[in-house]
Amino acid sequence: MLTPLFLLTLVSLTMGYVYKMPLVRVEPQRIQMMREGKWAMALKQMNAERLMRKASAGAVYNQSVLLETGTADFWVPDASCAPPPRIKGCDESECDAGATCKIFCPKVELCCGGPGGMLAERKYTCTGKNVYDPTKSATYVKMEGSWLFEYNNGFVQGLYANDTVRFGTEGEHRLTVPGTGFGRAVRISKYLMNRSSLFTTWHKNHQKNDYFSCPFEDYLRKIVNYFIAVHYNLICVLGPSGIYSRFDGVLGLGFTSLALTETIQPFVRAHRLGLVEPIFTVHMRQVGVADNVYGGAFTWGGIDTENCGNLIAYQEVSLVWFWQFRLRNVSVGSYVSNTGWDVALDTASAFIGAPHSVVKGVAKALDAEYSPEEDAYFVDCDGYPKLQFGIGENIYTVKGDNFKLTLEEYKCILPIYAMDSVFLGPSWIFGAPFMRQYCTIFDMKMFRIGFANSLQEE
Repeated sequence: MLTPLFLLTLVSLTMGYVYKMPLVRVEPQRIQMMREGKWAMALKQMNAERLMRKASAGAVYNQSVLLETGTADFWVPDASCAPPPRIKGCDESECDAGATCKIFCPKVELCCGGPGGMLAERKYTCTGKNVYDPTKSATYVKMEGSWLFEYNNGFVQGLYANDTVRFGTEGEHRLTVPGTGFGRAVRISKYLMNRSSLFTTWHKNHQKNDYFSCPFEDYLRKIVNYFIAVHYNLICVLGPSGIYSRFDGVLGLGFTSLALTETIQPFVRAHRLGLVEPIFTVHMRQVGVADNVYGGAFTWGGIDTENCGNLIAYQEVSLVWFWQFRLRNVSVGSYVSNTGWDVALDTASAFIGAPHSVVKGVAKALDAEYSPEEDAYFVDCDGYPKLQFGIGENIYTVKGDNFKLTLEEYKCILPIYAMDSVFLGPSWIFGAPFMRQYCTIFDMKMFRIGFANSLQEE
């Protein structure tokens, strides 16, 4: 997961600057619950790899946002979605919602149902979130229109705003992007705060414009995307694939052709204003089971030469929609498949998604045991083979330390799940296991993805 924007160092470039931002890694709640023995069988996998950092919009409000290459929209919770401050005297635990309040709270009439009590907070769906308040921002500009995202397990709806967005926390040298349009969520489904989803649907006609001018051959793809969105009034995108409870909003970094709202995501606007080159690098750290620790870095406007080795190769984006490319084959142990697929990179996923037949083949080759109660594959933590992917002319190997999630000393999860492909979309999702092994370079101008060895500490 990532927290609102980020940045660390400045390096001069031909056009703009390079901003490096450290990330905070938050362990997926599913893994935490499984380790504690609290995970019951779930229909949807809660598999978000949370890399967080702080960002702000307008006045000094820091939001922790999920940095998501599987979407292309930016939204944060609005002040109207959160309850007002509690009345003095109602902030004690004895006045929390429920029977406790009516029995133990010294100010029952005031706190147990009034505007200052916990019961009053139940109607608000952004309780505990860092919210955006347009009334306190001198740079806020009103935007007309509304939006609604429907996830498999809930929804988010809201209005638009135009304001200055800053990448990073107060006091840092931050990438500042004025005049940025974004969504301010006024209602968030409670189910979304406690469940996971893979896909998002959008129920509103919208126009498509690419980030930058596309080659002629890409116009057909844009027409197809437009046809899906407008004719069927429905589009699927990768969505927040984990609980909402530990971040405030979502910052999408996908292509504009994937955008569901009528706004331009902040990084694209930063390029249009000449602030950065249209390229960013993701470095994810291998931290084992650690939670709320340094989890890597996002580098805006260039390549991360501190955490990443020499470039291995670039791979062309196969469809200017998701950050997707062609995968030639996969092998592990005795299992090999040369079917060939499209795979999308998703910074918000802690797992690797693959076709059903591949998951079964990989699990069999690794002697993984499937548990219906946990809805997961379990393997011995020691000594299973490396997973190899054929991409372009190169073979990329994901080593065992990156292809397992430890629950107990001798009990590990195989971080892979079976998925159905999206129409014109990917058949695979490469999440944190792949991106911990290799730095990924997202080049929006040249429509390509680069791979470099990740320089991890031994």
